[in-house]
Amino acid sequence: NGNVPLEDALKQFQEGVKISRNLDKKLTEAEETVAKLIDSDGTEHRLDPTNASAPEE
Repeated sequence: NGNVPLEDALKQFQEGVKISRNLDKKLTEAEETVAKLIDSDGTEHRLDPTNASAPEE
């Protein structure tokens, strides 16, 4: 009903910030993994974020 004591609300907010930062880190790591192309010879190429069809050299 929205009636949360201020101290509890601050704790919940701090926990939410921690969760948000952790998820942001995991998302960034996942994006970096997905943004790699690996040739048949094992050479890795990163995708150019401005042109997903062309890997960076």
